[in-house]
Amino acid sequence: MNYGKIIIKNNDEAHRTPEIHSMLVIPLWEKGVVTGTLKIYYCHAHQITSSLQEMAVGLSQIISTQTGGFTRRAAT
Repeated sequence: MNYGKIIIKNNDEAHRTPEIHSMLVIPLWEKGVVTGTLKIYYCHAHQITSSLQEMAVGLSQIISTQTGGFTRRAAT
């Protein structure tokens, strides 16, 4: 996994299971260190849209702010 970077998998054979076909993983930051992740999974392929990605990044920023950290936007 790419440490500290946003990961988007839309029907990637290497990461797909019978139950999960799309996923979005966003790091949660606290004082410049990744302390957790926000993960969103879908059972259908190609469900990660740009609007969903923006919403998830915003949610991760709110979570990171509440834990005293911040979210860095990493290139995908």
